[in-house]
Amino acid sequence: MRNKTLIISSLIILLSINLVSASFYYNVSVKYSYGNLSINSVEVIFSNQNISSFSGDYYLELRNSKDKLNLYLFSIPNTVTYDSEEDSWKVNQGGVINVNETDFEVFVPYEKNANEIVLTDSNKLDIAKKDISYLSKQVINNQVTKEFETVASEPTKEIIPKTQKSYLIAGLIALIAIVAIIIFLRVTKKKKK
Repeated sequence: MRNKTLIISSLIILLSINLVSASFYYNVSVKYSYGNLSINSVEVIFSNQNISSFSGDYYLELRNSKDKLNLYLFSIPNTVTYDSEEDSWKVNQGGVINVNETDFEVFVPYEKNANEIVLTDSNKLDIAKKDISYLSKQVINNQVTKEFETVASEPTKEIIPKTQKSYLIAGLIALIAIVAIIIFLRVTKKKKK
């Protein structure tokens, strides 16, 4: 019985740690067309797994007023592998095809001070740029402040930053897990008696 309790509590703690380690990422939609790259769109997403790419021949730079904040490698997925098979489901040949056009996504960690994304080649020459100042923390904080200023009739509430909220949620989950384990142990002890 003690082993079950240990296993259950370990699983709950691992789940809580996984929630705390979750992060925000830029989801950069890129178009490749006959050797040219362009940025279609940029979004901020939430993921509890590391989804960044750190290999390839091209660079994605996060900049703030021409200062380089971070640099990430990525590659263009412009090859497709294929297998051809007979009626008996036996593979008889295959190969690799290079495509001239493709759309793909690059995921890089969110940087609150970034206001521009720049794609560069291996020589660090700029290929494509996209303004992302609308995704910076300062702009988002200003928008939230303006929304609260316009609602003057409602009582003011304390605004907790998102990072503190995630720690509060993780702490609450851990507290609930501990209480559940204690209740489970007491119920099992009463059943044994």
